[in-house]
Amino acid sequence: MHFYTNGKLAYLKIPKNACMSWAHALGNLGWQEQDLYIPRQPLDDLVFFGLLREPDQRHTQGLVQYLKNEKLEHLLTDDFFQRILVSAVFDEHTYNIHSMVPSDIIKRTHWFVMDHQIMNSWYEIFRNNTM
Repeated sequence: MHFYTNGKLAYLKIPKNACMSWAHALGNLGWQEQDLYIPRQPLDDLVFFGLLREPDQRHTQGLVQYLKNEKLEHLLTDDFFQRILVSAVFDEHTYNIHSMVPSDIIKRTHWFVMDHQIMNSWYEIFRNNTM
């Protein structure tokens, strides 16, 4: 887990929540990337913020990305496999935020929820096939 900091403000980088776009923008503005578990400065002095999207869509989009990266996208059209995918966890793109970020950091993070996003068609397919 990583975060970007500029003084006392810190952006918490959450996979599948526009983190690459934010990392690119903040990096260009001089913000410094740090490892959340091996920080170069005290975390207690920082004010954290982060972006979140709807968890089910984040999860399925992470699974789709993982399968494409592994050249297994043909599995996405298999009805049985779709049922398995709804609850599967493969990499950092599909873990829930509580398992990636220490709870004391989560509690003092100011979250912004992203609600203007393109419909995740794979999420809709998975949800419809498992109901």
